[in-house]
Amino acid sequence: MVVSERIVSVATTISSLEYLVQHRHMDPGGLNDWDSIKKAREIDNRVLRSVVSRLSGKQVSLGLHAGRLAASAGLLVLPASWSTVRGVLGLYNSASYALLTPRHRFGTDGSDQVGTLVQTFNGLARLSRSPRSKDTFLWGLALQTGMAYGLSGWVKMAGPLWRDGSALSGIMRTKTYGSQPFFRWTQRSPKLARTVTQAALAFEALFPLVFLTRGRLTKSFLLTGVGFHAVNAVLMGLGRFLLAFPAMYPALAYVTMPKDHPAGRDRDDSVLPLLGLGAVGVCVHAWLVKANRRKIVMEGWPHTLSMTTRRTNEYRYEWGGPRGDASEPVYLFTPAMAATAEHFAWITESLAYNHGKRVVMASRPGYAASLRHATEEFTLDEALDDLEDLVAETVAPDQKVVLLGHSLGGELVRRLALRLGPSKVQAVVYLDPTHPAELNRSEQQREGAEKMTDSLGQMVRYLKWGTGFLMKRPQWVDSFPHNYQERHMAHYSDSRLWEAALREWNAVYEEMLAFTGPLEVPDVPALLIAADDTLNSFPEQGALYEELVPGSEIETRQDRQYRILPHANHDSMLSDSKVAEKVVGHLVAFMRAQKMTEVVAS
Repeated sequence: MVVSERIVSVATTISSLEYLVQHRHMDPGGLNDWDSIKKAREIDNRVLRSVVSRLSGKQVSLGLHAGRLAASAGLLVLPASWSTVRGVLGLYNSASYALLTPRHRFGTDGSDQVGTLVQTFNGLARLSRSPRSKDTFLWGLALQTGMAYGLSGWVKMAGPLWRDGSALSGIMRTKTYGSQPFFRWTQRSPKLARTVTQAALAFEALFPLVFLTRGRLTKSFLLTGVGFHAVNAVLMGLGRFLLAFPAMYPALAYVTMPKDHPAGRDRDDSVLPLLGLGAVGVCVHAWLVKANRRKIVMEGWPHTLSMTTRRTNEYRYEWGGPRGDASEPVYLFTPAMAATAEHFAWITESLAYNHGKRVVMASRPGYAASLRHATEEFTLDEALDDLEDLVAETVAPDQKVVLLGHSLGGELVRRLALRLGPSKVQAVVYLDPTHPAELNRSEQQREGAEKMTDSLGQMVRYLKWGTGFLMKRPQWVDSFPHNYQERHMAHYSDSRLWEAALREWNAVYEEMLAFTGPLEVPDVPALLIAADDTLNSFPEQGALYEELVPGSEIETRQDRQYRILPHANHDSMLSDSKVAEKVVGHLVAFMRAQKMTEVVAS
């Protein structure tokens, strides 16, 4: 343990020295200004959040870092016989890291987390009174080492960018972790770069074999690991990784040593059956969580209705608001990609119960409880056919419909309005909509889109493996009405949502790349509501939005309006109740203006 403690202490010393030297980042307006960071509320527990907040003042933080330097110095120089003191110093470094992490959102990396694991397990082993408990903690650290490499390798192998070697060149071209000379080499020698990438993946994925070979592969893998991190330190600037990860190696070498070796003869391995039982328990828990969330996804709401479309798909939908007045339009909501009708909760409930509007909420087939039975390759025409059939089912022949869509839903309602025409469509409302030309006009969005297929595919694979129980509950889930929150979490962590999103993305991506214009807009009143964060993040988006509502720049024109929501982003315009109420206000005012125009015209 002494070797491990001393190696990781050097990494801890470097880390704390960096924060002490760059303490100005903790000042007001700095990258680690606590007054700004605490607004993110990344700690859910209120008591713990209060404790961290009290300890996150600049002077206290600097004091904790000074203490980490002193503790690390002690671990470097104190003799091994001072076991209790060394254990306390190691646990101080672990506890102080846990307290400092929330206020250091910028500057920490994986080496700090690995170092904390090393110091925690070593510290607990030092303070253990029995050889059995000491060996249990060393086994824990060794297994963490195997998982760190093994899971990293298998996760990367699931992504095509890693398998074909392009991920390596992609990393090497970045400013943060890249190396221009090495990037140029990957371009000159793509086959060799692919071989290097696959060799690194094989090393990581096969690393757990050290536990099965009675120590025969331990030395080879550990030496390879040191070389692996040395190369990363030179090329990517990850110097502390070269210290943190090898600090785990002594524990791994100890537990994989054959029992007939003098150093391993007295090792207690009785924890292994318990760990195996625990692994089985985790798998059972993962399956139960997955099954329960799938049940929530598929059961729908008590008032859910169903219809079958011409494509044999089953649309599940819900009504809200008053019935029977054919002179008033039905408001049909179409969600974004990777979203369900529940995302409109604040808006639909306000329209239905505060403003007396008739609303229809429906998730496209493949999402939520709606089922896709079509066997042919998915296209957006299929989605439009389904939506057209839904309108026929929910809107009376002599009644009109207001089509509302968010993100991709905005593009779908534009196309649907072109199909149905002014005789059926009262108005179209775009909420931060997708524009078919945005990938061709925005390099930033095009670069992000290139990675979307791989990202969605990985979500599908991981969730099918039952890892949904590991997903942290996003803050936006708890922003919705209480009775929607568990359903949102169930959708978010269920593979069906991401499978449907991937299917839609594959169709949308090809169409958007092929789009050359011009954009055809429906000859009906149109309201576009944009989030200011979208316009600030993607400067080209403003001009694209103006194309969707031509004439909106004319203030006296009531049938084409363009509104911008301040302090809102693409998601918060639906999830934040206050912002969503502003959306409702713009919508109600717009529809009132259309009605007044009709009265004046008549």
